[in-house]
Amino acid sequence: MNKVLFYHDAFPFGGAERITLDIANYVYNKGYEVYVLTPKLHVASFKHLKAIEIVPKSSKNKKAYINHIIKFINDYQIDIFVGQSLDLLLYQSIKEQTQCKVIRALHNVPMWESIDRYYRRKGKSRFSIWEFIRYTFTYINYYFLKSYNKKYITRYKAMYDNIDALTVLCDAYKKQLATYFKDDKRIHVITNPEYPRSNPNLNKKKQIIYSGRLSYPHKRVDRLLSIWKKIYKEIPEWELIIIGDGPERNILELLAKKWKLERIKFIGYIPDVDIYYRNASILCLTSTFEGWPLCLTEAQANGVIPISFNCCAGIEAILGPNKVNGILVPNGDINAFAKELTELINNPQLMEEIRKNVLKKVLTYSPELVGEKWLNLFNNLLEVK
Repeated sequence: MNKVLFYHDAFPFGGAERITLDIANYVYNKGYEVYVLTPKLHVASFKHLKAIEIVPKSSKNKKAYINHIIKFINDYQIDIFVGQSLDLLLYQSIKEQTQCKVIRALHNVPMWESIDRYYRRKGKSRFSIWEFIRYTFTYINYYFLKSYNKKYITRYKAMYDNIDALTVLCDAYKKQLATYFKDDKRIHVITNPEYPRSNPNLNKKKQIIYSGRLSYPHKRVDRLLSIWKKIYKEIPEWELIIIGDGPERNILELLAKKWKLERIKFIGYIPDVDIYYRNASILCLTSTFEGWPLCLTEAQANGVIPISFNCCAGIEAILGPNKVNGILVPNGDINAFAKELTELINNPQLMEEIRKNVLKKVLTYSPELVGEKWLNLFNNLLEVK
């Protein structure tokens, strides 16, 4: 039996970890033994994979930490290693000290590390003059000198030289990365899977939801509050429900109070979001960047109409064509988002059409179809017939 090892900084934690579980469930039944190695194991027992906790990660002694991973790979005779991060030393060490194949699974937009670094600096600039000054220099480097992009392009090139395969979430991401590398032969397009719901509720309530982490650099839920501020008086029968937790929650709740927003609820984290998807009519996403946001496909699977800023090719692939599988809004345009949202709410016929379409669209990323692509990739790397 061939053996696959996934590495995660924490497990289970979020979307990437859910994808690993879906892959494991599929390939296990095709003859693969699946392991997860992590320094933070939250749940120990899984049906189709073995999760193992290793010593905590330490920036002071990274080589020793990597040696623990190398030892595990050799002791357990791992055939394929799947990493999630841009960790050059880890990939180089595995290639040099083991016989296993190496895959980097890119669960976000290419170069997200550069984008995230910029928006983290921007987020900190809200609360400190010193941080605002630092952000000013970051802005110049990011938009004019392109120094961040150059730095990460170099890292991506080095990574590509030390792996056997790179998975990305849509064709546009492959095309972008192909401009950085000598070839694109080892880049494989595999979308994230989504389970169709057996009996989605189509008798929806007048609810708009957001589901995800409450973080400034990435999700920008403050923009959703700005949109709600513009429209909530025009749609008095509707409510906005914020599902999720994170470092921005207190700031967002204070902002809602400051603006005296009505009919808005902060639910916090819940393990089963389908409870809210089942009744909601619309899901809003106002992120600055995404890879392949699972909240959009979860919404589609539940017959919830997704509306999002068109901030990346992954979102366009999920929601396109516009007003067929969801609503795409010009990136960052809060006024346009508010206009599209109110027009959708006031157009029951369009809502009904999109709801029917999204239930069909979600079938195109079923776990069986996506799992087969991962299985083919594993088999090809190991030359399994």
